Amino acid sequence: MLRQLLAPTLIVLLVTALVLGALTLGASWLLRSEGGSAWLLSRLPGVTVTGLRGAVLSEHFEADRVHIDVGARLKSITIEALVADGVRWRWLPQGQDSLTWIGLDAKRLSARQVDVQLGTSKSARIPNSVGLPVVIHADLAQVDELLITALPPMRNVRAQVTIGAAKGNAHRIEDGSFDSEQVHVTASADLGTTRPFAFKARALATPIATPMAAASAASAAAPPWSATITSNGSLERFETRATLRGRATPQRPAPALDLTATVMAFAPWPLAALSASTTALDLSAFSARAPQTRLSGQVEVQTRALDAPISATVHLDNQIPGRWDAQRLPLRRIELNLRAALNQRDRVDISSFDLVLGQGQADGGRLRGSGQWRGHDLLLETQLQDLRPQLLDARASRIALTGPLKLAVHGLPSPDPRVLATPAAGAASAASAATSNTAAVPPWSV
Repeated sequence: MLRQLLAPTLIVLLVTALVLGALTLGASWLLRSEGGSAWLLSRLPGVTVTGLRGAVLSEHFEADRVHIDVGARLKSITIEALVADGVRWRWLPQGQDSLTWIGLDAKRLSARQVDVQLGTSKSARIPNSVGLPVVIHADLAQVDELLITALPPMRNVRAQVTIGAAKGNAHRIEDGSFDSEQVHVTASADLGTTRPFAFKARALATPIATPMAAASAASAAAPPWSATITSNGSLERFETRATLRGRATPQRPAPALDLTATVMAFAPWPLAALSASTTALDLSAFSARAPQTRLSGQVEVQTRALDAPISATVHLDNQIPGRWDAQRLPLRRIELNLRAALNQRDRVDISSFDLVLGQGQADGGRLRGSGQWRGHDLLLETQLQDLRPQLLDARASRIALTGPLKLAVHGLPSPDPRVLATPAAGAASAASAATSNTAAVPPWSV
């Protein structure tokens, strides 16, 4: 009787052991061999890996290209020339009471380029968690070029990164730095993984030193300017403060910027409030594509309630107006009033604007009016007053224009923050009954 019971039991145990052994050997082959890792990664949904060299569980592996289709707001991530060094896997890396099960530590993760494509999503659903069951830590993560939709390229990106820090309760960036346009930024940030997603960040921005600037800065106590940016709160509502201060020179006063903003990342209109004041701010200090300016004034944005319109006002003076072809801004003063409603996020009403134009001490004319920015189209109804295009750009005609002008611009980004895509081609049209003091120039249209 006992023998009859033991025989099938032993057979079951033997078969189970053989199956488990086969599964273990198969999993080991999949994870520890290059061919098995390539086969496994090819089965992951939305993931395409080409040129894999090394295994998932090896200390070093490379891939020519990794493409991940995510969907919704985060459309895709493409990594070129991925290299992982000093890789080590761990089970329950932060203890049994942690939210993470598996840990991956790397001494270095590098890539030639990372391209993050953001998409369009009309969904208002807010996730309850952005945590993962794994913790990923890189002593050094570096990317030669980071591309994010609609943002200037970031170069020489370096940071210590932990996904799933604090037992899975936070994602963390430490000792981060990158270059963008003419600015070098150092930064750190913490993001909670569960609602309301606690968030704090700090950044310091300084100009990238050119060889000539570096030589002159050797005897200087500080860079020409520096800016600090801090954010505290949660993604549902956080406060941001930015302060820029610079050195005065014999040619210009000391530049300054003070900004405070309230951001509600999941709200229909994320920018709840903004207040900024500037003194002698030069936009060309931040980007080689921007004109030289000396802007002083205020910008205010207010959202009073969900059912109330959003208002924005701009009052700025430019103390060094000049021609566009001379890398100056031919604007002496701007006053602008905007209104928008939360139930029509793709529409901004330009209640009024007043542009006083010029070059140096010369008067370039005036442009006043109102308009509407809806979707990808901007429609303006304006009044020209002695507008002199040749003072705005040397390539323009030597005429003076006065009269009404209707202007339509197509292919602009939408004011709706949910819509990131921009039409591939833009266009502009204008119709005018403006009169010219040159007899040979009749009322015109473009």
